[in-house]
Formats: sequence, structure tokens, C-alpha cells
Amino acid sequence: LFVGHAALVAVVLGACLWLVVARFDLIHGQEHSADLRRWADALRVVVEERFDTAHAAELDALLKAMGASDPEGVRVTLLSAAGVVLAASQSAPSRMESHADRPEIRQALEQGWGESVRWSHTVSRDLKYVAVRVGEADHPLGCVRVSMGVQAIAAQDASTHRLVWTIGLIGLVGALALALGLAVLWSGRIFRLTATA
Repeated sequence: LFVGHAALVAVVLGACLWLVVARFDLIHGQEHSADLRRWADALRVVVEERFDTAHAAELDALLKAMGASDPEGVRVTLLSAAGVVLAASQSAPSRMESHADRPEIRQALEQGWGESVRWSHTVSRDLKYVAVRVGEADHPLGCVRVSMGVQAIAAQDASTHRLVWTIGLIGLVGALALALGLAVLWSGRIFRLTATA
């Protein structure tokens, strides 16, 4: 009786927790994308009137000042429509290769915004990118791109995962204790019936 109840409770509870964690990861990932897009949209408004090579040094100084306050946080890059890096918050634009082939840049130029998760050769780690187009679709000036380390996002998720699995473990222990109590109760009655017979 106990083994059967324990197996049933463990399977059902494990499946429920897995679904909760998977749903949380999906929603949290969408929230991160929305946050990065809001960052990019806000910066686009700030830099749109000066978005050209003539103001590249000024834009780069602005991004460097922003990046200095949070060196491990959100990275910002301004790119021309041809993929040339005009300014970057944590890298030297002159040392960065063309970004014209990046999926988030191509998507942003075509659809207004784009996102991707991939390996960054500049910082040698996985990043989540969100880019928004600057200018009109028929005559884009370029893109504002913001990114955040996947590892930093995963670290934020890990604390919630631990909480969910801890709650699940407590629930499992409680359910197993109840199953054991019921098994003892029911088997005691059976033993008494057997002894009487």
C-alpha cells in the first residue's frame, strides 16, 4: 500500500512541478525580452536625431558612461543599416566586425525589432540580444541593440527553481508521511481481521 501511494504521489507531484518550472521559464524569458526591448526603444528615442557617423564619437561616449555604472549588466550597441558598429557600451567600435549578418539585426531591419540567443565572439559567452530599428522601414538608419548574459538570466531563474523544488520536496515528504500513516492504519485492520479469522 505504501509503495503504491508513494510512487503515485511522486510521479504526479514531479510532473506538476516540472510543468510549473517550464511555464515560469517561458514567461520569465518573455519578460526579459520585453524589458530589453523597452531599453532599446528608450535609447532609440534618445539617439535617433544624432544617429549617424558624424556623431559616432559622441554616441560612443554616451554609451560608455552608461556601461561604466553596470559593467556586467545590459550591453548596448548602435549599428548602422550596413551593420557597422557606431558605438558600444563596453567595447571599442573600431575593433568590432560588421554585424550585418546577425539574426537579430536582419530581423529588426525587416520587421522593426528582432531577438536571438547566441554566442558572442566579442565577450566569449552566450548573450540574449534584442534589437530595434532606427528610422523608417523603407529607409532605416540602423539599429539599437541591447543584450544581457544568459548566465545572469539563468542565475535569476535558479533561485525561483530552488524555491519551487523545495516546496515540492516538503509536499512530497508530507504526502509520503500521510501515505505511510494510511498504510499502517489499513494494514492494522487487515491483521486484526486475519487474526480473528
